[in-house]
Amino acid sequence: MTRLATIALYVQMAVLTLGAVAFLTQQDPIAAAEPIRSRQTAAFFIGFALVLLLLVVRRFKSEPRWLLVPIIVTGADQLIGHLPDTVARFGALAIPYDPAPAVPVLLIGALILIGIYVLAYRQLSGTGVRVSPPSTSFSERGA
Repeated sequence: MTRLATIALYVQMAVLTLGAVAFLTQQDPIAAAEPIRSRQTAAFFIGFALVLLLLVVRRFKSEPRWLLVPIIVTGADQLIGHLPDTVARFGALAIPYDPAPAVPVLLIGALILIGIYVLAYRQLSGTGVRVSPPSTSFSERGA
C-alpha cells in the first residue's frame, strides 16, 4: 500500500503542476477573467506540490501522520472547489458553476487519491479494524 500511496502522491504533484501551468498561462477561462486570482491559485498549487515532494513523500512511511496533509488539503479543496460545481452541473444547486468538462473528473480522481491515502494511513499507523477477544458475560463471572 505504501508503494501505491507514493505513486498517488507523485500523480497528485503532476496534476498540481499542470494546474499551475494552466493558471499561470491563463488557459482556463476563469483564470483569464481573474488574472490575480489565477496567479494566487498557481502559487498554492506549486506550494502544495513542494510540500508533498519535500515533506510527505519522504516521511510518511516512518511517520504516517504526514498522510493527513494531503487527506485534509485535498478533501477541503474538493469540498470547497469541485463538489459545488459538480452538483450545480447536474441541477441540484442553483449557482453558477465552472463549465469545464474536467471538473467532475478532477473530483472523482481526488476522491480516489484520498481513498488511497486513507488506506495507507490506516495500514501504516495500525488503526485498522481489530477483533477484540470475546468477553465473558456477567453470569459467567459468578456474580
